[in-house]
Amino acid sequence: MANDAVAPTRWADLKRRLDNRFPEIPTLSTGELADRLRATDRSPPLLVDVRAHEEFEVSHLRGAIWAGTEKTQADLLKRTPPDREIVFYCSVGWRSAQATERAMKAGRSGVANLGGSIFQWANEGRPLVGMNEKTPTTFVHPYDDTWGHMLDRRLWSRQPVR
Repeated sequence: MANDAVAPTRWADLKRRLDNRFPEIPTLSTGELADRLRATDRSPPLLVDVRAHEEFEVSHLRGAIWAGTEKTQADLLKRTPPDREIVFYCSVGWRSAQATERAMKAGRSGVANLGGSIFQWANEGRPLVGMNEKTPTTFVHPYDDTWGHMLDRRLWSRQPVR
């Protein structure tokens, strides 16, 4: 689904801000992630959703693990084999960039931030699931009124708090 309602300049500005604040963080595009999830010649990356649990419950990428706190992220890194690729995501990529940075500072390699995160993924019409992993959905928690404007309003699960 094309997202004509979201100005491309907002995404360009966000990308510039992320690149300036997190210059060392590897970023994976939504298209690259979709290709990796379809690949049959390698294991798929571990998808880690770092949003609040309330956001995760509305929708997430199929197979994603919730780790919305620094502690759950650190515990997850300890339990995950060091050769397993990990892709962090959130609403637009800021919180997941922070998680990726923390993982790298902890000595972890093979980690990346999903560029545009779940908002861009959903804006592009890519698949999402609800809490039971079997039920497809198109709705996404809009986080708040400011960031929610980067998500096609038709995909909002509810009106965000201002």
